Amino acid sequence: MTPQIEGIKGRVIETPKGGWAANTWYVAEVASGKNNVFHKTLVFSGDQGTAKSARIINPSYDNVVDTLADRFVVRNIEKLGKLADFKASNDVEMKERAYYVASIKRGDDKPVIGLVFTGFLNGGNNTPGGYSFVYVEGENSADEYKDCDVTLLRLIMTEATLDDEDEDEDWED
Repeated sequence: MTPQIEGIKGRVIETPKGGWAANTWYVAEVASGKNNVFHKTLVFSGDQGTAKSARIINPSYDNVVDTLADRFVVRNIEKLGKLADFKASNDVEMKERAYYVASIKRGDDKPVIGLVFTGFLNGGNNTPGGYSFVYVEGENSADEYKDCDVTLLRLIMTEATLDDEDEDEDWED
């Protein structure tokens, strides 16, 4: 389904129930243009907690972190929470094409909590190979998984869950 098929003629960017919150994660249904098919994606609201400061994080966009306000239609926004609020799990099984809360260390920097997408597990020792990235909140781009020291802390959801294809995981404890 596209905005044009649904009769949407102008830009529509909805506000989540309760309004935007700073440094918070959401899932939204997005179409980039009138003829673009709607798809679900993760959204990070940023420090300002507004549609203007929000960024879209989606593995199909490669390492680009797009501005939410540039989309044609953003709707059905569901609040997920803050990564820092998720408790670490003692036993984190790595799954293919899944989102995780993780400790991310890049170079000599201290580790930070961020989002990891594992992509395909075709790297050495069944680790993430292609199509994998890490995202540190507030940045405007993502880094390749292999360029960082990553410790998975908690599975958030699989890509299939985001696309409503399975019901394995949930963001809330």
